[in-house]
Amino acid sequence: MPKVKALNRNGEITWCTAKVPGHGNCNHVFHKTKDVSDEQFQQEVDNYNEKMTRLVHSGNVKWRLEAALAGYGLERLVYDKNPEVRAAVASQGYGLDKLINDKHPFVRIHVAKQNYGLDKLINDENAAVRTTVAEQGYGLEKLVHDKDSYVRLAVAKKGYGLDILKNDEDKWIRAEVAKHGYALNELVYDPDQDVKIEVAKHGYGLDTLVHDEGWEVRAAVAENGYGLDELAHDDSWHVRLVVANKGYYSKSLVYDDKWEIRRAVARHGHDLKTLAFDNDPNVRYAVAEQGYGLEFLKNDTCLEVRQLARKKLMELEEAKNQTLLSD
Repeated sequence: MPKVKALNRNGEITWCTAKVPGHGNCNHVFHKTKDVSDEQFQQEVDNYNEKMTRLVHSGNVKWRLEAALAGYGLERLVYDKNPEVRAAVASQGYGLDKLINDKHPFVRIHVAKQNYGLDKLINDENAAVRTTVAEQGYGLEKLVHDKDSYVRLAVAKKGYGLDILKNDEDKWIRAEVAKHGYALNELVYDPDQDVKIEVAKHGYGLDTLVHDEGWEVRAAVAENGYGLDELAHDDSWHVRLVVANKGYYSKSLVYDDKWEIRRAVARHGHDLKTLAFDNDPNVRYAVAEQGYGLEFLKNDTCLEVRQLARKKLMELEEAKNQTLLSD
């Protein structure tokens, strides 16, 4: 591959040998093209360096942050008074040996994200830093016992120590364990509904969960298509709506007191003859969407329903004419 002159992130002109300049392992800001002379390219470089130098020395945090994220002036910005700027420097993988001891946890978090010094940061006083260490998959055998629930949750998300975390006092950690499909036979009886919802999502214990006192759990059961004949008569309209959205037909849903449910029934094409006369325009609109009762609905009291019905009739007429022409 022919080499081309390019400006790297340190403001230096070097040769770019990347297979496709600007992609892959190329770390250059811009490249010299064939139609640009050496003098013109040098002017572009000078302009860029002048601009970035102004940003690095700016009194505005926003501009210094922009420079840091561009990887420019890091040798100065690593000492910046603003933690966001120092964190941006860390995100570039620069000065990690210094920034690992930064007083601000936000900076140390970004050091951890670089997989640097995890053996030290695992003992950091700040829980967010330890959480980041766990997110890197480091020291999970220790962090699974961390006093902070956010740290343990990060461990659970890695799928580690589930046999321990299934009994965690924090419901979101137990829910994460269930999300991994672990210990479902135990967690199906968990006292918290958020945990049981995750169990239901796996299609486990639906015969038990269909009778759960929490409507959110029963709704999750309905999402699995289980027990719809029973859940169609559920006390919670949220559950009945899930049933209707699954396309399950029950006469009781056609006459449900919630128009959202009757609309869902119509959208699945059930009992349109009845729903065309529904007292709610949202339901009648759904009937028109199905192309049913258009001659009747074109005179509906609701403007939106009338407009849709007439539009559908016009489309049918156009389609009919196209068929006649093609014949």
